[in-house]
Amino acid sequence: PAKMQNPARYLLSKAVEGMLKITSDMGMVGSTTAVAAILQKDSSLSIVNVGDSALVVLRNDQVLLKTTEQTFGFNWPFQLGTNCRNTVEDAMFYEIPEMKKGDVVILGSDGLFDNLFPGEINNLVKQLGKNASAASIAKKVALEAKCTSEDRTRRTPFQVAAEEAGRNHPGGKRDDITVVVGKVIEDGSL
Repeated sequence: PAKMQNPARYLLSKAVEGMLKITSDMGMVGSTTAVAAILQKDSSLSIVNVGDSALVVLRNDQVLLKTTEQTFGFNWPFQLGTNCRNTVEDAMFYEIPEMKKGDVVILGSDGLFDNLFPGEINNLVKQLGKNASAASIAKKVALEAKCTSEDRTRRTPFQVAAEEAGRNHPGGKRDDITVVVGKVIEDGSL
């Protein structure tokens, strides 16, 4: 078959299709933000993002990419699900042409990215060193996000967004925190 324009988009569309069928069959309602990435055989990374979940790619102790949050306004993210105005067509798509050995891919819910700036995440990964496992990176980043979420004195991305929206929210934001990490162990393979 011909190569799809963005395999992550296909993955997300199938996941949403399945989720909508199940929720309909069970009489349930709900919605979610989403981020997904697929490392392809040609070493490229296809990424799709809807809402305020996000992804960062770290390379050589630098932030190579951070996906952009999609919102209607402050703390009001795009979502997919039942009774939602957003669809997969509203998603943002990214492609990194070539992943390299040592690259770190971190996917997370808004509980991660509302509490830690990309540079802070990068610094945590640097502290662990080049030989750190994906699991140890995920644990350290999630723990730091949790601690920050409970800290009312630390400057956070959520606080900055609140200020830009004319609101007052000092410190971190308590929320669900999900962190998934992939690490390229050879050029083009996780």
